[in-house]
Amino acid sequence: MLRRKPSLQGVVGKISDSRENSVSSLRQAARILSASAIATKSRIISAGEVFGDGAIIEPVASSSGQNKPDLLLWDGRKATVGPGVEHGGIIYEAPELPPMLYRATRFASGCREYGSARRLFAAIAELFRRHFDLPDRESSLLASFTVSTWLADRLPSAPALIISGPEPDLGIGVLRLLNCICRYSLLLAELTAGGFRSLPTQLPFTLLRPARLPEDPVGHPPGSFSLTSCPSPVRSKPAPLSHGRACGSTSIA
Repeated sequence: MLRRKPSLQGVVGKISDSRENSVSSLRQAARILSASAIATKSRIISAGEVFGDGAIIEPVASSSGQNKPDLLLWDGRKATVGPGVEHGGIIYEAPELPPMLYRATRFASGCREYGSARRLFAAIAELFRRHFDLPDRESSLLASFTVSTWLADRLPSAPALIISGPEPDLGIGVLRLLNCICRYSLLLAELTAGGFRSLPTQLPFTLLRPARLPEDPVGHPPGSFSLTSCPSPVRSKPAPLSHGRACGSTSIA
């Protein structure tokens, strides 16, 4: 019995099928290796980093609905935001916060170009002049305090500010504006020693609270408000000015 030789077309088809199967297998293996590499990368819980190459990680408001902020990675050219960001082969994730504390804390929504540090400072001072008709001196002092809160974890001690005057409503309005622009601000009705100790130490909170001073040795009118920012462990490298941060500590009498 004569056997029919396979046609050239059939042989080519089998070779082609074999090649496609090999390519598919290689792609699948590559995906498995890639997923394995991602799974084995180091993960660090972080509330902010400053790297030697100029990159910065900063917590920002989350869009995921979880009780923890997203992280913003700025590499000097563009910003990347997500529940986790990668830098230097390490994945950084934000710490989870108690639900009530997360909802009460003011986080930045992102970053944008502001020109220069001088222009940024002037724009903050203008907010207090425009909304409360404050003189230039007081507006500049409030702007200095605002900027200093963004450096609280780089300073030897937490910046503090005391506002006193005969108009409590004006003081409350200033507190509310500061709550919008200070770093990790918390507007509180009161603060106990136990409540202060229970705050997470990863974030340098800015605590804003109205409080009547028990003694007034310099004769200030009734109605005073104390503002302070919660100290946190000082990091070794200061934040660069190009990230929109400056240093200051002020008082208004």
